[in-house]
Amino acid sequence: DVEEYDPWEKFNEKMFSFNYNFDRYVFKPAAKGYNAITPDIVQQMIDNAFTNLNMPRRFVNKVLQWKLKDAS
Repeated sequence: DVEEYDPWEKFNEKMFSFNYNFDRYVFKPAAKGYNAITPDIVQQMIDNAFTNLNMPRRFVNKVLQWKLKDAS
């Protein structure tokens, strides 16, 4: 069994641990709280707003790929 030297291993392990714990103790509770207090209709409205904000990027992408039917 051959071990490969990874100069980033310690950094990667620390970053993984930070991300895991941040997700577990910050993002997950925030998401659960958001879902608990925000009505479904409001969540749908927010989702639609972000979808609309993404449309110009999708339009340009489709035009540059010459997929004009999909761009319309």
